[in-house]
Formats: sequence, C-alpha cells, structure tokens
Amino acid sequence: MKKEVGIAIIFGVFVGLVLTFGVYVANTALQKKSQKETTTTATPSPSVQETTSSTIVLFNPDDGALVEKELLLVSGLTSANATVVVFVNNDEYVTTADQKGNFTVEVKLTGGSNVITTIVTELSGKQNEDTRVVVFSTANLDDAPLTSLPPTPSASPKSSVKPKESP
Repeated sequence: MKKEVGIAIIFGVFVGLVLTFGVYVANTALQKKSQKETTTTATPSPSVQETTSSTIVLFNPDDGALVEKELLLVSGLTSANATVVVFVNNDEYVTTADQKGNFTVEVKLTGGSNVITTIVTELSGKQNEDTRVVVFSTANLDDAPLTSLPPTPSASPKSSVKPKESP
C-alpha cells in the first residue's frame, strides 16, 4: 500500500507540473500577442468635432416675472432649425427656430401663476427643457397704496442698565 500512495503522489505532482507549465505557456503567448498588437497597431488620433449641445437661452420672460398683459412673447436662442414647444399650463404652442436658432412665440396667460415650460428638440433628437413661472395680474400696481410694514425686532436687545458714572 505504501507503494501505491507513493505512485499517486508522484503522479499528482507530475499532473500539477504539466498543468502549471501549460498555463505558463498560454499566458506567455497571450502577452506576446498583445505586445505585438500594440506595437503594430497605430492608435487613432482623436478627431476634433464640433459639438453642439441642445441648449435653450430664454430672453423673455424672466423667471418670477410679474406681467400685466394677457399675451406674452416667449423668445430665445437654441440650435438652428430646432423644434420649440412651449407649454403654458394646459396649452401648447409649437414653433421652429430659424437658421441662427432664434425663436419667438406668443402665448396666452391665465390670471395668477403660469408655469411656462419650453422644450427644444434638435434634428438629431436631443432635447433640453427650461421651466419658468410668470404671474399675470390685472391689478394696477402703480396706483396701489404703499403700506408701511411693522417694525422688525432688532437682533440684539437694548440694555436698560446705565453705565456707572465715575466720580
């Protein structure tokens, strides 16, 4: 039985050495192949491409603006020939930017707060969005009486203790 155990150990060591040698040879071959590919393959130089991102620059209206007219011009700048959709509350207005990217669309406001969402869709399919809130009021703010605000408490209370006078 000692003989059989000895043969099994020698056979196991031999198989382990053969497997280790095979892994070593395969690894060396892969490293040589990858080195050969990196030396013979020219890396492409990065090309300079003009990237145009889908952007919106709104000139009118300002966010949080208070307006006194029901009709409002929404105007801005975006990519050339892009489709511009303006949503005001539940109404939808569609226009197309000109060759320079300028657009203008007239929208109708409702009394009170109006959420104006402008969505630009380029010819490539890229989209960008801008949301602003405009308040439409029919009240004449120029003739409104000015009301005085109550005084605000100061941050540091005044001391009622008088300093001692020196004799």
